[in-house]
Parts: sequence; C-alpha cells; structure tokens
Amino acid sequence: MTNLSEEKIFQINFNLQDVATLQGFEINPTAAAEILRISERDFVGYVNEADKVVAEAAHELKSEPVIANMVRELNQYVQVLTIGDSITTYRYSYARLLHQLLPDVEVINHAYSGYTSNHGLELTHTTFIQLLPDVVFIKYGVNDCKRFGGANGRTLVSADEYRGNIRGIVKAFQTYTDAQVVLITPTPIVTSIVNASEDFMAMHMTWQNSDLKLFAGIMQELSVAHGTKLADLYTIFGDESDAALFLPDGLHPNFVGQQAMLRTIAGVFD
Repeated sequence: MTNLSEEKIFQINFNLQDVATLQGFEINPTAAAEILRISERDFVGYVNEADKVVAEAAHELKSEPVIANMVRELNQYVQVLTIGDSITTYRYSYARLLHQLLPDVEVINHAYSGYTSNHGLELTHTTFIQLLPDVVFIKYGVNDCKRFGGANGRTLVSADEYRGNIRGIVKAFQTYTDAQVVLITPTPIVTSIVNASEDFMAMHMTWQNSDLKLFAGIMQELSVAHGTKLADLYTIFGDESDAALFLPDGLHPNFVGQQAMLRTIAGVFD
C-alpha cells in the first residue's frame, strides 16, 4: 500500500475525481491524480491494490451457492448497470464485486458520491436509458434523507418527492428498455457515530434511521406496484446496525458490509 493520508484514501475510495465525467471529460489516471492532488504513482498503486483485494474476495464469494446462482443468472446478459450514490461508487462496493464476478458481462457503475434520487431521475432520462442495459440495480436514498439545520430540519428530498423520483426511474427503464429492474433499499446508519461526527455537526447535518426506514418502505411499495425485484438491505442491517459493518463514519457500509449487501442482492435471483 502507498503512504496516503486517510483523507486521500477516502477521496479515492469514493471516486470523487469521477464527478467530472458527467461533464464529458475522460478521467485518466494522470488527471485523477491531479484532481486529488497526489502523485499518479500513489493513485495507480492504491487502485491496483484495492482491485486485487476485491478480486480475491469475489473469487471466494463464488463458492457460496447464493452468489453462484446470481452469477449464472447474470451471465446470460450483455450489460449490467448499477446506479446510486457513494455506497455504490465505493471502491469496495457490491458493484465492484459484481464487476469481478462477471468478467464476461459489461458491468457499468454509474453511481456518484452525494447523489440523490433527483439526480437519478434526470440521469436516467439523459444518460442511463440510452445504454439499454439488460439489468439495472437502483440504490438511492441515503443522501435524500440528509437533514440540514439539525434534527428538525427537512430531509433533502421529501418522501413524496422520493416516491415520485424512484417511480419515474423505474417507469423509464420499463418503458424505454427491456431492462430487468432490481430496487435496493437504503441502508441504515449507526446513529451514535454519525450524529456525533464533528464534520457532520459542523454542517448542521444529521440522519435519522426513521427517515431511512420510511424511504426503504417506499422502495418496497414501488417494487410491488411495478413488479420489480427488491433487495431489502434496511431489514438485513436493522435499526441498530452493527458498527463492524460500517466504515468509521458510521454511514457507509465497509467491505464486510458490502459483501453482506451482495449476498442479500444475490438472493433476489433465487
């Protein structure tokens, strides 16, 4: 591993350099390193090591029946698309594991740190449906549930707006593509960690698991209404989530948590 600071590792893990790709720029390693203000050698070294770790984990996961069954199912397709926020773009995410598990399938990860279902709805129409994916995994909600101005502030995206956004995303894929849609509920947070964070407190930003649970319920409701597959991650993690499944921020599932997510996602293909 390189001698990068925790801040730089965080920025690389959540692919902050890739946000510019939405403006049509190709972010090669040289540009990515420049954006992150680190050397290209450190960037490439870290990325290669992370990819190796994910590849090794994927190889082990293949032996699990539920994962093997999902791999068999998805191997019949040409293109798989994952969309969402930082939990999906994370360098050790379930989407990265899918990429390693499906070497003969084009797995495109179009998730971006900080994005909400508002972004998802727009990008679905401007970018995603034109890809004509065979399968699309949709996971938005954690950023939608941010509250600014303290616990009494409103969520960044209201429950009704979230419902409308996810419905619009699903309908677009079902109307304009032949994609099989898999909805993934928001994951909960470790409240004691997240809402004690000095960084979040400085922004007067909080999360409440009651909001995330409500939004997970909306995702479940829409899955039934539109006949999609559903991976219920909120129930798997629970109201009182195990901090061992999360990064130190208590917000993002870590690599162990992401593997737990993948097992739940794989279960929808049984």
